[in-house]
Amino acid sequence: MIWLALVVALLLWWLMTGLALMSVHQPRALKQPIFLLVTIIAAIAVWGVEANAAQHTTVATVTGFAMGLVIWAWLELSYLMGYITGPVKRPATDDMTWQQRFYNALGTTIYHELLVLGAVGIVCMLGAGLPNPTIQNTLAVLWLMRWSSPTTCDISPLICARVKTVGLSFFRRRSPPIAPTYCFLTVTSPLSRRRRYHYF
Repeated sequence: MIWLALVVALLLWWLMTGLALMSVHQPRALKQPIFLLVTIIAAIAVWGVEANAAQHTTVATVTGFAMGLVIWAWLELSYLMGYITGPVKRPATDDMTWQQRFYNALGTTIYHELLVLGAVGIVCMLGAGLPNPTIQNTLAVLWLMRWSSPTTCDISPLICARVKTVGLSFFRRRSPPIAPTYCFLTVTSPLSRRRRYHYF
């Protein structure tokens, strides 16, 4: 059943990515109600973390993965829609030094990074010690993928959109032939869950 786990993971990931990108590119008048709706759904997902983590079943695993994606979608939309970003609003320029690019990128996202840290921490506390850590693992993998965004930019348009807002000049413009980090994490995440928890 490992192929079922892999297909479910890929389909849910790309479905959520497509919906998020569509939401970001909607007219300004529609962005606020969309974000409000996603906020309500994400709040319900956080509220259900403990109940989901307590169930050691295949359905709970798939549901937990979807819940983790919803929470992550809310975190990303809060940044990409401009609601929670950072104090720096200027783009990076070619004449910036490495240190200036670093502080410019950090200042662009610092409030959002603190939000992500807090949200992941809350989810981990809610599910601590329970037999189904799918939501926590999903958020952890997505967080790692986002931090490796210079590598995964080519294959994930949502991550790429975020990188552009931070400042592409910081990451040196180059295009890798493939995104090995993303491919490795996408394939091994469901595999590792199967080996450890035997859900599929």
